[in-house]
Amino acid sequence: MDSPGSVREYVVILDAGSQYGKVIDRKICELNVESRVVPLSTPTEVLRGDHAIKGIIISGGPSSIYDDDAPKFNADLFEVGKPLLGICYGMQLLARTFGGTVGRAAVREDGQDEIWMDLSSPLFKGLGSGEKVLLTHGDSITDSGPQLKVVARSSANIVAAVQHQQLPLFGVQFYPEVELTEHGMQIFKNFLNLCGCHFNFTMEDREMVALRIIRKRTAQGQKVLCLASGGVDSTVCAVMLLKALGSERVVCVHIDHGFNASQRD
Repeated sequence: MDSPGSVREYVVILDAGSQYGKVIDRKICELNVESRVVPLSTPTEVLRGDHAIKGIIISGGPSSIYDDDAPKFNADLFEVGKPLLGICYGMQLLARTFGGTVGRAAVREDGQDEIWMDLSSPLFKGLGSGEKVLLTHGDSITDSGPQLKVVARSSANIVAAVQHQQLPLFGVQFYPEVELTEHGMQIFKNFLNLCGCHFNFTMEDREMVALRIIRKRTAQGQKVLCLASGGVDSTVCAVMLLKALGSERVVCVHIDHGFNASQRD
């Protein structure tokens, strides 16, 4: 059995600029699967050649796929041969790549909606045919093309999810990672099952991975300055740095943010 922190299976999250990118990462780890966030432009030969990668998730993003400054991706991304889930922007990339049409819909969808789901899709195993999800998008799939099947629609009859007819490629127009999508974790779990994940990545493993990354990035013996506010994020960061490098290589400085002014006396 692999020891904690050793090389093992993981899922790659290709970041298309989503504000929820780290939320996806956290949700996957809550399901005891390791995930790593990397740029959308990551070369496909890297994704194809790393046999520890069990699946790929493309995050959403604020851009339209037609914007001149839209995040760049490799055209053969969907030929890597691994299960893939495209979220929002990622679904639109999937549709356009396989001959579908993405355009500005007559109705913009912003907020929670109850959508219809085709329960024959393995992505929706264990869910109901009507599920509440969070939709926030202007562009929509107007034609799924010959290779993709529509497996969910919103209350406005706009395409909310697709899957490839033969390949393990899926796309959702909603955000499974947020709380307003009531059974988003089940959707992620279904996808990870399709990836063949073993769900054995623990919090202890995650800690060991973080310690290994810290030591690798400071391998030349550098000292690290840590600015701590006293909140959870910066405090955890400080503890991890001290654990990885020792007090002689970490300088922690408390930042007085003013919120505790009443406690100074």
